[in-house]
Amino acid sequence: MRITDKIPSDWRDLEYKVADILNEARYNTVVNKEIETVRGNVHIDVYAEDAISNPKSIFLIECKYWSSDIPQTVVHSFRTIVNDFGANYGLIIAKNKFQSGCYEAIKNTNVSLLNWFEFLDLFENRWLNSVLDHLDSLSAPLREYTDPLDVNEKYDLLTQEGKKQYQKLCTEYVGYSLYSSRFLYEFETGTKDINKVHIDRVIKKAIESGLISAEITCYKDYFNFLKLKCIEGIRLFQELLN
Repeated sequence: MRITDKIPSDWRDLEYKVADILNEARYNTVVNKEIETVRGNVHIDVYAEDAISNPKSIFLIECKYWSSDIPQTVVHSFRTIVNDFGANYGLIIAKNKFQSGCYEAIKNTNVSLLNWFEFLDLFENRWLNSVLDHLDSLSAPLREYTDPLDVNEKYDLLTQEGKKQYQKLCTEYVGYSLYSSRFLYEFETGTKDINKVHIDRVIKKAIESGLISAEITCYKDYFNFLKLKCIEGIRLFQELLN
C-alpha cells in the first residue's frame, strides 16, 4: 500500500496534494508562498515548516508538472534559492524525469529530486504515525461508549428498548473503535515505533475479519473509512445516551 492511489491531474493538483500530505503529517504548509531571500523575493510552490521538531525545519518545494524532463538549469536555480533562504531542505517533485546532470548538480546538497511516488515514500512513516495519532484521539469517545463500565450510570437510565439499542451499537462499532486505537497497533506488533510493516499486518487482520473491505488499497482510504465510522458511531451513541 501507499498513502494514496490518486495521482495528481495537473500542476495545481500536484501542489495541493503535496500540501495535503504534509499537513496530515503535521507540517504547517502554505501553497504559493512568497519568500524573501538575499537576492530578492521569490514564489515557492509549497512552503512547509515542521511543527514538531525543535528547532524547526523548513522545506521549500517546487512542483513541476511538466511533460518534458526537468533541465539542469532549473535544479541549479532552485538550489540557489534554497541556500539563499537558508532552508533545511529543498525538494523538486516532477511529473516526469530529470535530465542528465541534475543528480550531479545536487550532490552533497540539501536538495532532493523526486517523482510523486518517491515523495509519498519519503514522508510515509511520519504520515502514518501522525494520521494514526489523530485517529486515536478522535476515536477515544467511541471506545468509552462501547465499554459498559464507562457508561454504567447512563446505561441504567435507559429503557429496555434503549438497552437493546445500546448493545446493538456496541456490537456494530466496537471493532471500529479498536482498530482506530494506537494501542492495538502497538499491542499487535510489540513496539511503539509503528511503521508500514506493522500497519499492513493490522490491516490484513481487519480485512480477514470482515471489518474492512478488501477493495481498500491505500492508507488514506483505510484511515478515512475508520474515521467516518467513528464519527458516525459517536453521534449515534450520543443520541442514545444523552
